[in-house]
This record gives sequence, C-alpha cells and structure tokens, in this order.
Amino acid sequence: MSAVQAGKIIKYAVMPEIFPRLRGLFASGFGYFAFLMAQIYGMVRLLPFNHPYLNPQNIGRFGIRHVIAEAANHLELKKENTDQIVIFAALLLGVSLLFLQLLFMAYSLLIAPAMATSVFVIPPAQAEKDIAFMLLDQVFGVPNFFNSCIAQAILCPDQTGTPPAFPWPFHIALHEMFRYYSTGLLLVGLLIFLYFVVVVIAETASTGTPFGQRFQNVWVPVRLVVAIGLLVPLNFGLNSSQFITLAAAKYGSNFATNGWLRFNEAIRLNPIFASGGQNPTGERDRLIALPKAADASIMTEAMSIVHACAVAYWLQDDDVSRTDRMPPDPSFKIRPYFVKTALSWMNNTQERLPVTSGTTYQDALDFFNNGDIVFRFGIHDSTLYSDEKGDVDPTCGEIRVPITDLSNIGNGATIGGPDAMQKFYYDAVIRMWFTDTEFQDFARRYVIKAMNYKTATIDQCNYGCGNTNLPSCTAGVGGARPCETDDITAKWKQNVINNYQADMVNETRTAANNYNTNGTDIEITQDILDRGWAGAGIWFNRLARVNGAFMDSVQNTPVVENYPKIMEDIRKERRIHDPDITGINQFMPYLSNGEAVEIEDGSKGTAIGIVLNNVLLYWNKDVKNQASNDGYFTGGMLENAMNMIFGLDGLFDMRGDNAHIHPLAQLTALGKGMVDSSIRNIAGSSLAAAFAGPAKAIDSVPGQLADAASDFLVGTAFIGLTAGLVLYYVVPFLPFVYFFFAVASWIKTIFEAMVGAPLWALAHLRLDGDGLPGDSASNGYFLIFEIFVRPILSVFGLIAALVIFTAQVRVLHFIWGLVTDNLTGFDTNPIIDVNSDEGDFMFERGIIDQFFFTVLYAIIVYLMATASFKLIDKIPDNILRWMGAGVSSFGDINQDPTERLASYASLGGMTIGPQVARGIQGAAKESGMALGGEIQKMAQTLRN
Repeated sequence: MSAVQAGKIIKYAVMPEIFPRLRGLFASGFGYFAFLMAQIYGMVRLLPFNHPYLNPQNIGRFGIRHVIAEAANHLELKKENTDQIVIFAALLLGVSLLFLQLLFMAYSLLIAPAMATSVFVIPPAQAEKDIAFMLLDQVFGVPNFFNSCIAQAILCPDQTGTPPAFPWPFHIALHEMFRYYSTGLLLVGLLIFLYFVVVVIAETASTGTPFGQRFQNVWVPVRLVVAIGLLVPLNFGLNSSQFITLAAAKYGSNFATNGWLRFNEAIRLNPIFASGGQNPTGERDRLIALPKAADASIMTEAMSIVHACAVAYWLQDDDVSRTDRMPPDPSFKIRPYFVKTALSWMNNTQERLPVTSGTTYQDALDFFNNGDIVFRFGIHDSTLYSDEKGDVDPTCGEIRVPITDLSNIGNGATIGGPDAMQKFYYDAVIRMWFTDTEFQDFARRYVIKAMNYKTATIDQCNYGCGNTNLPSCTAGVGGARPCETDDITAKWKQNVINNYQADMVNETRTAANNYNTNGTDIEITQDILDRGWAGAGIWFNRLARVNGAFMDSVQNTPVVENYPKIMEDIRKERRIHDPDITGINQFMPYLSNGEAVEIEDGSKGTAIGIVLNNVLLYWNKDVKNQASNDGYFTGGMLENAMNMIFGLDGLFDMRGDNAHIHPLAQLTALGKGMVDSSIRNIAGSSLAAAFAGPAKAIDSVPGQLADAASDFLVGTAFIGLTAGLVLYYVVPFLPFVYFFFAVASWIKTIFEAMVGAPLWALAHLRLDGDGLPGDSASNGYFLIFEIFVRPILSVFGLIAALVIFTAQVRVLHFIWGLVTDNLTGFDTNPIIDVNSDEGDFMFERGIIDQFFFTVLYAIIVYLMATASFKLIDKIPDNILRWMGAGVSSFGDINQDPTERLASYASLGGMTIGPQVARGIQGAAKESGMALGGEIQKMAQTLRN
C-alpha cells in the first residue's frame, strides 16, 4: 500500500485535473490499437515472441509510438526481409493517415460551421424579402421559422397598407387540422407498436429465442423509437416529421439563394462589369438591339411648315421692318415658347418660358415636369391671348417631342439609350428653327414667290443663292433667273431629309452602342437579388422593357401637335361644310363649291392658308422620302410594302445589324416592331372604313376600294399582332413563367410532404429490412432530400436553359446562310462567264424567298426558346435518378405551364383581337355611312 502524501490529497481535492481527463479521453482507446499493432509486428518477427508488448496484461502501459520505435529497432533493410519492410511501411502509412483524418475532423469541427453558415443560412434582413420564405409563410404560417416580412407582420417590398397579424386565422385553422391529423396517425402508430410488442412476446414464448426470430436486426428498436418520435405533435400542431420537412425547405432555399447570389457575384466581379451592368447572361454589350432609324421626313416637314408660316406672317405684318427683323430673329413676333397650365403639385409652376437657342433639353424637362416637350410657335400678348395657355397664341402651330423614358435623364451623352434619342430630337427642333439656314432659305423663297410679294428690299432671289438644291439665282437665257420663275423641286426636300436621316442613323447607332456599353438599365439590381432564388426569373422581362423603351424613343420623332392656327381653322370649317374631304385636302381654304372658307383673318388669312396648304402639298404630293434608313427593304415597291405592313425590320436585323445581339433581345425587337406595325394597321383600317362610308353612299369607286383596304389592313394587322404578341410579351416572359411555376411546384411538393410525412413516419414501423429506413421508408428520405435540393436544381435549370438557348441560336445563325442563299452556290458579281455552269447569279435566293426563310428562322428560334426553358422544370424532375431514386412528387407530374400560353395568346390575337378591331372598324364605317347618307340626301335635294 503506497503512502498517503499530503500533496496528492491537496491536488485531488483542489485541482480540476482537466488535462488528465483529456488525456484519458483521447488516449485510453489507443492502448488496444497499440497492442494490435504489436501483434502484427510479432507475426513478421519485428518483435520477439516473448516481448512485453505482446502480453495482454501490459495493454495501456505503452503507446503507438513505442510500438513503432521498437519495431524500427528490429527492422533490417535486407532483401530477405521484404515482408517485414512492407508490413512496417503499411502500418506506418496507416497511422499517418489516421492522424491526418483526426486533423481533418478537428478542422471540420472548428471551420466547417462558418462555411455551413454561409451556405445554408442567409441574413435576417434578406430573409424578410425572400420570395420563397414569403410563400412558405403565407401557405403554412409557422411563426419564428422562415421569418419573412409576412411572419414579422411588417410591410413587404412594394406593399402598402397595414399588414395583418401573423399567423392568420387560416393558418391557425390549418395548424389545428395538422394537429388533428398527426394525433390520429400517432394513435395508429401506437397500435402498430403495441402489435409488435405482442408479436415479439409471443414469438419469444413459442421459439425460446429472445425477442423472437424476426427481431434480430439491431436497427429494429431504433426504427420503432424513431417512428413514434416522428409522430409526436410539437408546436403549432406540427409533429417532428413535418418540422423536418420545413427545415429541409428552409435550408434548401437558403442553399439555392446563396448559390444564385454567388453566381451573380462572380459575374459582377468580372472586369467587363467594372462600371456596372452585371446581369445573369454575363454579357455586357449584346443585350440592346439596334432599331431602325425613324423617318426624318416627319419632323422636317413639320418644321418647314412652321418656317413658312412665320415668313408668311412676316410678309403680312406691317409693324416690322422686314430688312432686319425676320424669323427666327428673337425680336420677331412669332417665336417658340414653352407653355402649360401650371398646377400646385408641379415642381415648376411657370406658365410660359420663351425658348432661345440656349434653352437646354434639361430646361425643357424641368418646365414640363419631365413630360412631353411641346414647342408652341406663336405670339405672346397677355391682353389679346389671355385665354390661351401662357398667353401665347399658337399662330404657327405646335411641335411635340415625346418623352417616353426617364430612367437616365441628363446622362444620355455617356449612357445613350432613350435619353440620348430624346435629347437628339429636342436639339434637332432647336437647330431647325434657330440655325439651319436650309429651312429659312426654303421658307423665304417659297412664300415670297407664292404670295407674289416683291419689293426693292424683299426678293426671293436674295436668299439661298448659294444653295444648289434651290433654283439658281444666275440669269439664264433671255435674262430670266430660275429663282424667279421655277418652283422648288423635290431635290431640296430630299437633300434636307437625307441630311437629317443620316444624323438620325448615326445617333441611333451611337445611342445603342453607348447603351450597350455604358448603360445600367439592364443590370440585375440588388432589389431583385434580395428576393432570393425564387426571384431569379424576374430579371429576364427587363430585356423586353429596356429594348421596348429604346425602340419607342427612336421611333417617337418630333411630330405636329397642332398645325398653324389658320390651317386648323380651315380644317374645322371644311369638316363642317365638306365632311367627305380627308387627308391633306382638308387644309385647302376653299370649299368644294369654290367658295372661300370663312376664317377670322379674312383675305390675309386665306392667302396665308393657300401658301401653307401648298407647302403641305409640296411634301406629300409625290414620294415623300427616298432616303434609306438602313433598311433591308430598299429594292422595290413590294419589299417596301411588306416592311411597312408587317413591321419586318427586326426580322431581317436578326441576321443583319443585330446578329451579335442576345437571342432574347432579337426576338423582343422583332415582336415590338410587329406590334407597332399592327397598331398602325388597325388605325389605318378604321380611317379607311370611315372614308368608305361617305364614298360608298354616293356610289363612288374609291369607296369600294377603301372598304377593301380596310378589310386588308385588319387581316394583316392581326397576323402581325399575333406574332408580335408572342415574341414581344410571351417569349421574354418565358423564363419568369417557367421559374415561377417551378417555385410553385416546389411549394406543392412541400405541402404534399407535410401531409405525407406522418405516413413516412409510420413506414418506419417495420421489423424487416436493413438500416434505419428499412424497406418502406427509404422513399420518404428521397422526397425530403428532393425538397432540400429542388431549389438549387431549378436555378441550375435556369442557367442551363439560358446558356444552351444562346449557344443554339448563335450556331444557327452561322449555318443559316446555307439555307437562305442557294445551296448550289451563287456569285454576287453579275458579270459572269456565260459558259459557266456554276455560280450563276440568277440562282441566288430572291428577296421573297429570303423573307419566308427568315420567318422560318424566327419560328425556329422561338421553338428553341420554349424547348430550352423547359429545363427549369425538367432538371429538378429527373435529376434524382442519378441517385437511383424512382420516386415522384406533385412537381414531377405538372404539365408544361407555358405549353398553351403561346397558343392562348395566338388564339386571343386571332379571335378576340379581330372582333375588337372589326368593332372599331364597324363603328367607323357606320359613322361614315351615316355621314354618307346625309351627303346623299343633300345631293338629292340639290338635284331637285
């Protein structure tokens, strides 16, 4: 018996002896491992047969390092000792791997929780905005679990009003239903458990084997305990199995959200997105399609009428000195103004702003509170025109510059896009009025000659003599000068149109390029990312919005808001007395019976009206614009008509200017053009129907033609509207639709699991089978795992659909030329060898063939889009087969959510649409017929 020492007593009583306990915990089990290694070394004679390490009584008295060291002392590196060398090296390697495994385990215990936090957990602030959590809270109503804005009873993004208390009455009722359901199945489970107890007792009594012959699997008692544990109701009426289901949904959703965020973060960190604009496509300069430049003749015609009006009033005004004060001189009476009716809510409450050459685009936007900019060309007099807005009479009319997009106001010079086009059109109006001498020379030449107003100081030949597009000022044969005798030809207007058309083409290309390169409207914003993985499809519709807004800004050129006041007065009188007059003829200041239209300005007004009507006829009596806007259809009347009727610029641009653009943007541009063209055709059909009524009433052939034209325009309108509806609205919406339905399928799968989880728990109540699940419960584990993994698989499906669709279309573009050109080959040089059998120029595809092949191209691209985006559903539905799982959930049996979307859109376009249009057409026709009937009665009265 060892002596009792005071130090040991104090140490035992006072010291906690933590380190000895740790040593005992981690080292005690290795004594047997060291003894086993010693036995192996003894078998190959590395330890003598009588060595103390081989005696079981010494277990725990030596360690692994002692055994290895002792064996190394007896090891001799000789050829005949090969077996000893191999065994020694193998055990040494095994021990090394064991310690490495322990180090990795320690690493996982210390480091992995932080990694798991970043993978399976999202910040509370993001959980509030997470769409998936909002849906789960709205469906199941479990407090303090998903913690979205719904559960916290706070306002969600874009929500107004007062949020209701959580959980909702429906949730409380649902929880009670689950409680009732779980309790019932728990009773069933207890009955099954008691049955097994009776069976085991009976088998033990009959066979003499403890627990019977079927109770030999060690997992059986564990399985029975787990089954009952999964069925026990916990909080809110839910049992353990249902909480496991919700936990799988929560952490699976977080897993997918963090994956989606990492995907977008990797794109954002790429150098090409250093200035912003990151988006899920990973493309910076290929998402904005280049639209065709608008027709420049619209705004040039409008401004030439304004200039002609100003010069006409200048000639009629006896209060001015015509030698030094003429339009657009700032001291002249007719000047441009901004006018509006000021309201209290407006930031700018000015009613009038005189426009000068220094008035900027931003000044105009501030005045109109970012609305459309309207130039009023008239005379300001607070006494005479107090009834007019801003006390300015619209003497020479108004020109409107549409403002269609306010997303980048003031940044168009660098960002491009809609703001660049809107500023360009504003600057064009300023330029045409103040600095472009072409319009000034034309107006003075035309009006002075037309009004035969010539004095010693005023002569049409005093203006624009250096302009080669106007009649020459040099005397010809007989001393006559062409500027005095010749009319201004179409050469002048075509030159002006060409100049502005070229500027518009260049500006459109520059704005599109800058928008692609520097714009951020296409960027996936933090607000979208905060919505989590369930909001991954939201961004894609932005392609349609941004491209549509840019196309609108390009096409919305400055237009006539109101013609000069005299022209409007004449039109008003003509509509009263000559209701069958339409188009440009309605501005002629003479009635059909030859009488002058009575207007306030009398003979002076009539003279001005004649001049302005002639200017209008000058612009419209022959081909209005022959300038090319870079369109494909420039070869003939048929091609131009097809382009005008169907809006096919975007169709040919898919393989032209926009060949490098992302396919979704290509289809958007095509659809937008077709929708706009269809709307024009519907409007045209109504006008034609309105004209057909009076004309048919008086038995005129033009009435029959107008009626036929109306029917034709309606038919063509809805061909384009149907296709445009699908391409512009449906196709960009496909990713969102597919993805949102994938989220909905996931929610349905969770609800299925919430109902099925207690049944899954009952499936554990089996005596046969291996492992914890047994033969019956294994499918339930796969379904729980599917709930966990389905969100990130849906994200993978979206990414796969996007990249596969893009790759397919771009490869299709490379090979499509073999179809649209001639497969036998052709030579673009028309001068060829007449004896040559190959390369004949005449075998190149004609423009009509190219048109229909391009239509086919667009259809194939659309089919590729629908087929590709089905992967959003297909990948989650089928990928678990890689784990050998053959189970299916509600999400696997859903039909394609967009399978009939395009069909319904087409059906609506081709059935309801024509009915609406024909209703409009019919109303216009009935009005016209009624009007025509009155005309016919008046004509009959005159005959009698």
